[in-house]
Amino acid sequence: MGLVVGSIAAAVFAATMALGLPQALAAILAVAAMVWLSGGLHEDGLADLADGMGGPNRERRLEIMRDSRIGSYGALTLGLVTAIRITALAVLPVPAAIGAFLLFPRCRAP
Repeated sequence: MGLVVGSIAAAVFAATMALGLPQALAAILAVAAMVWLSGGLHEDGLADLADGMGGPNRERRLEIMRDSRIGSYGALTLGLVTAIRITALAVLPVPAAIGAFLLFPRCRAP
């Protein structure tokens, strides 16, 4: 499933760049496509984790994580991580490398 999501995000990025739009806008749209295609599942889990880490004990942390509402730590974490993802795509020097970055995010450049 990740390969499909990454492929579509790379296509969104490439299409946006082909239209002559700025690389930063292409990065925003590619990240938005990934979130939309995955249903925000990973983002939801990350927000729950961030909110729960402040709990005083294991039981309270799990209770906070199960709560469907987002707290301040969850919101801040989502904002910061999304900004990092967009910036990482927006500053890559070679737009062709972005496709590989989106398809194989665990690969490291030499």
